Amino acid sequence: MLHKGNQVQVGVDSVFPFAVFCHLVSDGSQGYIRRRELSMSGQTDPRQLVKPGDELAVVVANLPTAERIVELSWRRAQHDPWLAFGRQTQPGDVVTGIVKYVRPDRVEGWIMYALSTYQDRLPRPPHSHSLRTSAA
Repeated sequence: MLHKGNQVQVGVDSVFPFAVFCHLVSDGSQGYIRRRELSMSGQTDPRQLVKPGDELAVVVANLPTAERIVELSWRRAQHDPWLAFGRQTQPGDVVTGIVKYVRPDRVEGWIMYALSTYQDRLPRPPHSHSLRTSAA
């Protein structure tokens, strides 16, 4: 029986720019993985990540209803790179990332590319900047 949060194995049936359609290996039930649930960035074209016939370990995101098939997440089944980053990074360390916004009181940006386990599948950012972290 499916429960939200369970990890299950699926076989990929078809891949589109917006989602991946698959079946549960255990019983053949149909499911899908939204684009945003395929990677940490949520912006990668699914066709760059998986292909029909691939088998994936995924997490049940939402249970099926009378109108919808089960919604799954490959992203939630992956290790969280921020946990390792938090253990390895100290105030004052220099990290490379992309500046998204410069605000009067802070700088916001992304450093996810350097942490991704799928670096070879992600497009390289156009430019990056070194930012120094500071103690709170």
